[in-house]
Amino acid sequence: MSPPSTRHACLFHFNNNRDRIARASLLFLHREVNCLLDVLFTATSAICVNGLVVLDTGSVFSTFGQVIIMILIQIGGLGFMTLGVMVAIVLGKRIGLKQRMIIQQTTHSTSAQGLVKLSMYMVLIAFAFEALATIVLTLRWQQDVGWGQAAYYALFHSVSAFNNAGFALWSDSLSPFVGDPIVNITIVLLFIIEGLGYIVIVDVFQKRS
Repeated sequence: MSPPSTRHACLFHFNNNRDRIARASLLFLHREVNCLLDVLFTATSAICVNGLVVLDTGSVFSTFGQVIIMILIQIGGLGFMTLGVMVAIVLGKRIGLKQRMIIQQTTHSTSAQGLVKLSMYMVLIAFAFEALATIVLTLRWQQDVGWGQAAYYALFHSVSAFNNAGFALWSDSLSPFVGDPIVNITIVLLFIIEGLGYIVIVDVFQKRS
């Protein structure tokens, strides 16, 4: 059995670390939550883009936390290998055969040729459609919440919709916009376009050109 002094020291360090974690979590949260496991669950759900939440994204998480969630959604939607290829290109690294085979499996491509270019197209396609949807939703929501918040909300929901993540900043999701043609058509088009798959979209653009 540990001496009292050792137990007190361990208890002090535990409480001290717990307080540090709680203070650090306030960077991501508007208020403290009962269990940090809920935050981990949210992060996992975001990067796996499965749409499951146990916390209200809009009211519980701070703006910084919401941005982190949005980045995780984007990473999960594009895939680690796609982003890895882009980082390698920026750094001037060579993409080897092993990496190309992994990309082929990730993208479900039938050919190992042009995979690096395909990865670049995937990023460009995602950013292009998300940017276009952000502009449309900003113009729709600015009359309700102002330009700044409208642009931020539009970007978050465009990223979430295009990657089929299911996250929303309103507590009742997009229910307030039932019957709103601009919001509904924009979000649905993002679902459909991403659902077609990047390879299909690239083929369509290549054949048209």
